[in-house]
Amino acid sequence: MAERYFLRKASDGSWIIKEEFLTTKAKEWAKKFAEEGLKRSQLRRFYNEVRSLADRVKDDTSFQRILPLIRMLKPKGGLSKGRKLVPNSFVDFIDTCVDEKFG
Repeated sequence: MAERYFLRKASDGSWIIKEEFLTTKAKEWAKKFAEEGLKRSQLRRFYNEVRSLADRVKDDTSFQRILPLIRMLKPKGGLSKGRKLVPNSFVDFIDTCVDEKFG
């Protein structure tokens, strides 16, 4: 079966999130982000933006309109890093997530 960083292919051919990314990896990232000084407010800001984008997607047409906004998360992460609001590891995480799913 084919694999990606966050995803694996299920027996029915659909892509699903690897379980370790919802358990052990999530804890590792949270610890690393906290150690490097990521504030809850910054994490919440990015989370709220992602949820807002997800809520706006109703079908393939709306997804195509939202896709550029999803890709904008990468430069927004870079801008926050430049302002010293988020650590490098968080920007790398955002970049990896966006690249993995939306290329």
